Amino acid sequence: MARGTRRMLSSMVSSVRTGLTARLWQQRWDMQKYKQNASKMQHAFPPKRPKDSFLRAELKVRSDELVRDQYLNFRGGLRFALLLEDIDAFAGNIAFMHCNDGDPETIVPTLVTASLDRLDIHDPITLNLGQDFVLEGNVSWAGRTSLQIDVSLFPKSELDVSNSEHKLRCSMVFVCVDQKGKAFPINPLILETPQDEKRFNEGERANLVRKEERKRSLKVSPPTEEEAKILHRAMTVPDGIPDGLPMAAVRMQSVTIMQPQACSTSCI
Repeated sequence: MARGTRRMLSSMVSSVRTGLTARLWQQRWDMQKYKQNASKMQHAFPPKRPKDSFLRAELKVRSDELVRDQYLNFRGGLRFALLLEDIDAFAGNIAFMHCNDGDPETIVPTLVTASLDRLDIHDPITLNLGQDFVLEGNVSWAGRTSLQIDVSLFPKSELDVSNSEHKLRCSMVFVCVDQKGKAFPINPLILETPQDEKRFNEGERANLVRKEERKRSLKVSPPTEEEAKILHRAMTVPDGIPDGLPMAAVRMQSVTIMQPQACSTSCI
């Protein structure tokens, strides 16, 4: 395929979604086609193991020119937002694999991305277009109506190397809802190994933290009496907060060059 044609196709695909995300969506559609005539809600929730939802996908940003063009930013680096889009679609497939009951008569549950709970990048300089990557992930924690999925990104060259360290790791939370948008039960998780138990406990702690943060949210609860006093003192008394800083002292400005979703290219 001519280089100009490949660039044109890259632009056309990127205007919708990345190639990996498109494949993941197609994969999910293929997995649930057997339910296309389903008419009743799921009533059985067979327990699943973490390895039952294990998924792996390659991101060929170095070896495939078409893929590389999609992820190339104006600095010559990796368009990180597209990687996050891929991770979201990747985690969505994992969530479906965990919640799939295998019954062709039951309706596919609706799984919604609730949050990107945590994202750690190790050695950011290696997160570039100079090597291919592999995404791996599975369900690590499951509650009554929500679940956590851990996703890791490895250089493909180090995939089979013992003790290979991931370059990126994140935890995503999905919730399951019925056709009316109400919370719907999901399959429980079976823990088989000490590693499964460790990751489940980490997910349980993270879930408790999320619940506490929701309780303290200003959308739910007003400021406490002490917080209200601090705000009042800051607004009415000069230097009312001895250890505080004026807003002007922490003002920051920056300029960001926006990356167009579809590049203006021509076919040569």
